[in-house]
Amino acid sequence: ALFFGDSLITPAISVLSAVEGLKVVSPQLGKYVIYISLALVSILFAVEKFGTSKIGAFFGPIMLVWFATIGYFGLLEIIDKPSILRALNPMYGINFLLNHQGVSVAILGAIVLAITGGEALYSDMGHFGRSPIKFSWFLVVFPSLLLNYFGQGALLIADPKAIDNPFYRLAPDWALIPLIILASAATIIASQAVISGVFSITSQAVQLGYIPRLRVKHTSNKEFGEVYLSKINLFLFSGVVLLILGFKNSENLSHAYGISVTGAMLVDTILATYLLITVRKWNKLIFIPVFLVLLIIDVVFLSSNLVKFFDGGWLPIVIAGGLLTIMLSWITGRDRMLAARWQGSIKLNKFLSQLKRKKIKRVSGTAIFFVPNLAVVPMAMLHNLKHNKILHKRIVCMHLRFENFPKLRNDERLVIKHLGSNFYTIVVRYGFQEEPNIPRVLALLRANEFKFNMEETPHSLWVKLK
Repeated sequence: ALFFGDSLITPAISVLSAVEGLKVVSPQLGKYVIYISLALVSILFAVEKFGTSKIGAFFGPIMLVWFATIGYFGLLEIIDKPSILRALNPMYGINFLLNHQGVSVAILGAIVLAITGGEALYSDMGHFGRSPIKFSWFLVVFPSLLLNYFGQGALLIADPKAIDNPFYRLAPDWALIPLIILASAATIIASQAVISGVFSITSQAVQLGYIPRLRVKHTSNKEFGEVYLSKINLFLFSGVVLLILGFKNSENLSHAYGISVTGAMLVDTILATYLLITVRKWNKLIFIPVFLVLLIIDVVFLSSNLVKFFDGGWLPIVIAGGLLTIMLSWITGRDRMLAARWQGSIKLNKFLSQLKRKKIKRVSGTAIFFVPNLAVVPMAMLHNLKHNKILHKRIVCMHLRFENFPKLRNDERLVIKHLGSNFYTIVVRYGFQEEPNIPRVLALLRANEFKFNMEETPHSLWVKLK
């Protein structure tokens, strides 16, 4: 839920901060920042439907140029002021916090902005895969960011007046406009990664039954996790537009940003620890001390940002609370509905053993029941048996299942199992890029051992259970 709030704030603050570079060129251009930001956000969400693999071919080279550029400008300042490299020693930071306790909380709340985006890596893992994220981070992103951050520090040591916008002050005057354009493109791309993470997380939440079902479009023939959800895209677009219009500049939004990022990281730390100890069976004596160190760091950063609660920090908490309420309501209602639906249900194997001992009239034809659970008797069949005292000669319980493959061949489509007494269970398998087609399934059945005519309605019964 916190990550959803983060996904609304990230595009808004990223685009605003990039376009605000126009104020460095000329203060008079500041009045156009909101309009340009809204236009860029509209482009960002308009291209989402094409999928990451298609737009990634265009985005990749831009990001390489972006990281090379910011790393280069930072390196130039480091060369002019190499003493900044002493900041690699963490004791300087620790001594500063200990000797300036009056501002230490504010400093911790501010430096969180330097690590934002890390909370989105786990959600993009299923979208892009582990290896691309790992290699791009260590080979390109991390070195470039370090060079730029140290370059900004070197610039501020040499010229404290550059504090108004040290990033753009790194560039010479002739490069300001090209850098603003490049930064705007880079923020759109970076925001796209967060949005892709939301699509991936939402798709997983739908599969787990945590939120209502949404239409999921798979945009890749290779990656199962590369998805697009039009309703979520519209929701995010509307939210980002409202944030830009409401907060108007990146400084105001930064107060809300820190809480969403540090809150998401704290939850990630707790969940990852639980997974590693309970599922991966890591040694508790070794890992718990590591977890406590990470937990203390996350709690300190979150606490430092909570002081901004009344200055906009309430926003991600309200968003997370609203989404959590929706999820809990859906889960509770769904569980109660399923419990009521399956109350009094009968296990299929138990029903078949009883059927052999009782004489029940069987009429000609094939009855096909779509069921969510192959282990229990379809309720529609029980009602038919209760009221009409008959069963069809052949009973088919059919279940749809989606696999982690793009497509399946027809000879892989059906898993047919004969249970005896002319009862069959059939699992119809589909790839994640395929749409269910029941007439084709029936044609496949006729090609196998099931000989029936769909035109002869007296001899077939079609029942669909939702």
